[in-house]
Amino acid sequence: MQRYEKITRHTAFRYKQAFFFRNVTLKDRLHTDASSWSAELEYLDGQFTDEIWAMIMTLPRKFREVLILDIYYEMSINQIAEFLNLAAGTVKSRLYRARKKVQNLLKENGDE
Repeated sequence: MQRYEKITRHTAFRYKQAFFFRNVTLKDRLHTDASSWSAELEYLDGQFTDEIWAMIMTLPRKFREVLILDIYYEMSINQIAEFLNLAAGTVKSRLYRARKKVQNLLKENGDE
């Protein structure tokens, strides 16, 4: 791995662990329609989104990092693979497993 790739990767990991980043939610990713929801529905949607984000943050690092790069940064499989210095197939596999883990966590909590 080249020196600048290491610096970039470590910087991204430090940023990911920062207080600001842990408090970012996925609201804009899950609800983009500007329809008129009631305040209660918006609150509940926000709570559900926060729960999903909390579940993502509990995943092992290798699953968490590909999900964050996919969902939050909207990177393609190939971009993630290049950024993490992995094969595209490995990234696809990790994304699949990470999504399955979040689904299982949702089922355990009774939120389908």
